Amino acid sequence: MRRVIRESLAYAAHYRGKRFVVKLGEKISPEAGDLGLIQDIILMRLIGVQIVVVLRWNSTDLGAWLCMPDVDLHDVRDHSGIIDSLNRGMMPVAYWREESKNSINEAASVLASSVGACKLVYVTHLDGVHADRHRLIHQMTLDEARALLDHKDRTKRHIVQGPMRDKVQYGIAACEAGVQRVHIISGRSSDALIAEIFSSEGVGTLIFREAYHHIRPARPSDCHPIRDVLGDANIVPIPSHMELVAMLDRLHVLVADGDHVQGCMCVTEYQGAGAIELSRFAVVQWADSPETRINMMEYVRTVAHERGIMKVFLRPGQNESMLLLHQWFIAFGFKEGILGKLAINTDIKYPSQERVWSINIFDE
Repeated sequence: MRRVIRESLAYAAHYRGKRFVVKLGEKISPEAGDLGLIQDIILMRLIGVQIVVVLRWNSTDLGAWLCMPDVDLHDVRDHSGIIDSLNRGMMPVAYWREESKNSINEAASVLASSVGACKLVYVTHLDGVHADRHRLIHQMTLDEARALLDHKDRTKRHIVQGPMRDKVQYGIAACEAGVQRVHIISGRSSDALIAEIFSSEGVGTLIFREAYHHIRPARPSDCHPIRDVLGDANIVPIPSHMELVAMLDRLHVLVADGDHVQGCMCVTEYQGAGAIELSRFAVVQWADSPETRINMMEYVRTVAHERGIMKVFLRPGQNESMLLLHQWFIAFGFKEGILGKLAINTDIKYPSQERVWSINIFDE
């Protein structure tokens, strides 16, 4: 439970002020008893997420939503009015009529890109997109989603058909138009919306425009999240904001779900020594895994190759968190030793007898 709360709070801070478009299926409504969904939307608004709800024109459903405070009613095509409503702190409820030329899924897709939403969520009575009768697809790149639409079974029928095909098709279109993430989830599952958005595992199907996890050089805006990561991973002492700014050109961050910082590391090159020192290697506890650490180390390996560096070393010192990773680093290929015995030049200003873990990149 503690891990779930910590992870949810981190995502909540990341999405404060961001915009989501949530399109409801015709079988999903407060009147039908799907109160968990409306509670999730209220909670998201309370933490600062700007929500646009898209639904079919239906007086019963509209009445249920319009009973909520700070709600504005708009035609789904009224993009400027919806943006104005969001800017005034309201929650637009955008309705779609059956006589419209485009489908409601297309209308939601176009609206999401128009209002600058970072997420489009299709809420349906199904739990997501299935590759077959039993296997739920949890994540898809754009290329994988396009290939899925083309894929046929043995009877030469498309694997994805009907309304779900429409959602995948316009989910792809939304990503192509700038929306970072498209989610397809069941509105009948308890807390499905919160569980999908505010966790790294999710409960439905995610289509993403950019890699879900990637590593990039740190930016000035990353200093506060980096301090949070180091604190969560118990990497001490934690540098001050000014200290992080001073080392910014050596810092790299692991980001997920758009640009949510989940890990960091400091890569210091000693040009005359032909070596890179790896320090402040940390991942938040709820996102830490062997796969995540391997991805970070592969990034370091790439940096070393690009710079013509032969060795990477780290100084575990007495840091308990680093010592706990000892077996993992050894399994990755690091060897224990002392700094003075590394086959590198001597311009590294640390005691020659200091214990280090090192790896020869060119031997890999």
